Amino acid sequence: MAAAWFTAAEDRPRLRISSSPDAGSRFLLPLNVDFGKPLGEPAVAMLHDGALVTLWVEGESSRAKGPPAGLWLRRATPDYSLDPPVLVIAESAGRLRGQPRLAVVRDFTGGKSDVIAVATYATIGTGGTGGGLRSFLITIPEGALLAAAAECGCAPSTDQVLGHPLRGVIVSVDPTRGEVVAKHPDIPGLRLGGTHSYRAAPELIARVQPGRDFLARIEPIGDAWTLFDLRLLVAPPEKKKYLFNWRVGLTRYLALARVHRLDDSAIIWNPLLFCALTDCQHPFA
Repeated sequence: MAAAWFTAAEDRPRLRISSSPDAGSRFLLPLNVDFGKPLGEPAVAMLHDGALVTLWVEGESSRAKGPPAGLWLRRATPDYSLDPPVLVIAESAGRLRGQPRLAVVRDFTGGKSDVIAVATYATIGTGGTGGGLRSFLITIPEGALLAAAAECGCAPSTDQVLGHPLRGVIVSVDPTRGEVVAKHPDIPGLRLGGTHSYRAAPELIARVQPGRDFLARIEPIGDAWTLFDLRLLVAPPEKKKYLFNWRVGLTRYLALARVHRLDDSAIIWNPLLFCALTDCQHPFA
């Protein structure tokens, strides 16, 4: 899930984006994508590999050699860092109006594939005429960008960018069938919560442990869901169980206490430990 918004907090216009790894329960720390003169709300799209693409209108810069006004596009990588912004079309801020729109026509499919998106924005013509809606296609070389980042060792692997994030508990493992059974909550819009079987690679099956919490990604491959990029979470320290035998405890307690009888009530008093079996009348109670 992705989000993009305009804010003018403290009289500083900003465009910010964020994404959620768990369908909206939590969001990452927002990133600022503009140059400091954004106009209106942005448009954002999330690609299949987790990258975010933002489209917005930038106003005239107050700097002599500042960025030109117009429609700008910026990509946030799958590992949540910003690529340099790209000027889509230079246009006077006075001619652009409304919120630009961005829709993905063809998503990233792995390898060297490109992403094709369509952008739409509204203009005002000279003298109030000649304006209207304009749409055009944008090609994003997603595969080439991921490959270039991989050469520096700073990009996530293919297993880390494809699929859908999942958190759950390992129920059982079947190495002969190459399956892992996991229990997890709902994945909104994708799978209902419960116990499900997933295919997994032999090297992944060899290191999973039933009963352990995990983070992973899932992807439908062929006729079955496949589990990959699995990371076991650190097991919390085991809580010690203290068993109390109340009969033994009460016997030991009575051996240390002095018993006084007031009417029909039995009061047990000890300077370090106080207890009333029925009605307690002691001022320290």
